[in-house]
Amino acid sequence: MIIYSPTGTEILDAPVTKEAIIKYVLMGDYYIELPFNLLEPTTFARGSYITYKGRKFEIMSTVRPEFDNKTGGYKYTLKFEAQQNHMKRFVCFWLGGDNPEAVFHNTTALESFGALIVANMNKHLGVENWSVGTIDIENPKATKLVSFNGDKCWDILNTIAETFEVEWWTEENGDLVSLNFGKLERGTPEEFKRGDVVKSIPAKKGDDSSYGTRFYVFGSTRNLTSDYGQAPQGGETNHVSEIRLRLPNGQRYIDAIPNLDKSAIVEQVVFFDDIYPKNTETITSIETVDREIIEGQTDKAYVMYCKDSPFLPSDMIEGETLGATFTSGSLMGRNFELSINYKPETWKPEDGFDKKFEIIAQVETSGESQLIIPNESLHPEPGDTFVLTGVKLPQQRIEEAEEELLKAGKAYAAKNSSETRTVITLLFFSFRLIFATAHPSRQERIITIRDTSSTSSTEPTILPTLSGAKIQ
Repeated sequence: MIIYSPTGTEILDAPVTKEAIIKYVLMGDYYIELPFNLLEPTTFARGSYITYKGRKFEIMSTVRPEFDNKTGGYKYTLKFEAQQNHMKRFVCFWLGGDNPEAVFHNTTALESFGALIVANMNKHLGVENWSVGTIDIENPKATKLVSFNGDKCWDILNTIAETFEVEWWTEENGDLVSLNFGKLERGTPEEFKRGDVVKSIPAKKGDDSSYGTRFYVFGSTRNLTSDYGQAPQGGETNHVSEIRLRLPNGQRYIDAIPNLDKSAIVEQVVFFDDIYPKNTETITSIETVDREIIEGQTDKAYVMYCKDSPFLPSDMIEGETLGATFTSGSLMGRNFELSINYKPETWKPEDGFDKKFEIIAQVETSGESQLIIPNESLHPEPGDTFVLTGVKLPQQRIEEAEEELLKAGKAYAAKNSSETRTVITLLFFSFRLIFATAHPSRQERIITIRDTSSTSSTEPTILPTLSGAKIQ
């Protein structure tokens, strides 16, 4: 079977061994796996492909051969995935505005959901090859609600199919891919190899669920008004987006590995719910008032006076609850609703504000006992700090939060842009002798290595390994 490079150049006519398999599962995996051995290492880049029964199957993950200690050659197991598997790589966005909307709700017909999926695939792949094919259902105009939460196109497509109680599948004609919906009877999923049915496929070790190269990073929904970074609403599909903190200066995503070919991009959506515009309040003094917190008894409620607070009642965001997240003291990390002393019907800015915030106590129940928080042993004190939530803040605070989000996003991207499985290719000299020297102070061996799958021209690195351990 001929393997082609992403540009269509023939790389290798690979043997189809008895271990080769093809796996097809309706609304699931579709791929061909070719294992073979080579005497010399060969590069199979992402996007390299084969054709089988009119379909194109691509390599969609990094190929790392295993060194064969017996032959001195290399063992390859290449996984060529059907075009539909590209949907696993890309996040499904609402495409109605300039900014990517990864979290939104949509009520529309199945065809419109299908159109959203194919529009995302065409945009991500930089093509116009994907389209909606047949929709064979009893009532094609029926509308249903589907919630999108930063899902990959693959995952949300399955959710859409389950919501409408249909199945989906793809068909290919040359470079064209059509997405179809209906009931497709093709029997039970099986995994085939030459001669008989494969009972199982070895699972990949490690967890690469967070692996990506391009990261769409969002912060919290807190302390943001409805006009922040919002896409157009309404239209034919009753689309409603969730407002979240974004990266600064219109930056849409973070590329952990810049200038990658489209075939190598793997997308992830990341949420940092602890990052949002903040203004830290410092408690000047505490007073208590009598309240009926538990029915039938009188307890103490805590009122915080913050003399330097810039807050005014007009800062509250309509429809949201005024709250506090404590950032120091015995209540650190806890969230409470707050009450303030003002009458919304008659209050005017010139009336000012007494800078007092009453904590709405929480009651924790365990069996027949009840614990009120705050209480005499767990309560705020002068000097403690908290952040108000449910409030509008100056643009400066928003920009500070966006910069904090960028920093956190870059750290996350750097951590999650390396695949879990680390495989090292040994550096051999002309007569395949591993260069090794004994470390003078420890029972270790120092092996000179480099990753030959990389195109980088960096120098080989040094890896310490325990005495007697094998390099895999």
